[in-house]
Amino acid sequence: LRTMMLVGAQMPSYDAAKHALTERLQMTNGPGVHFISSAIAAGCACVCMQPFDLVACRLMNQPAGKNQLYSGPVDCFSKTIKAEGLGGLYKGVTANYFRMGPQYILTFVFFEQLKGAMQRFRHTS
Repeated sequence: LRTMMLVGAQMPSYDAAKHALTERLQMTNGPGVHFISSAIAAGCACVCMQPFDLVACRLMNQPAGKNQLYSGPVDCFSKTIKAEGLGGLYKGVTANYFRMGPQYILTFVFFEQLKGAMQRFRHTS
């Protein structure tokens, strides 16, 4: 579920940000737009993924046996919200963004550059 949320937010938010920057703000479609769009996509992916990441982390790190804090993912979600509010599901989101942001920026900027090079190669062949 965590990965579905991550991937489900990644591409649509990148495309939407790139479209908004180029169409609405009239920015030139180039590395600057790709950089900003990637940073926005990383933020969207983090916001969508973080609750599932937090729950998975808490389940993996809980004591084994009779001392378990949670009986499963739904129990962990509900106990976290009850004890910490909805904001509790987003603990660590900043650290995740600083981990994912550079990866997304490099991935999408390189992807766009490679896509452009392939298009230029096809037109010259």
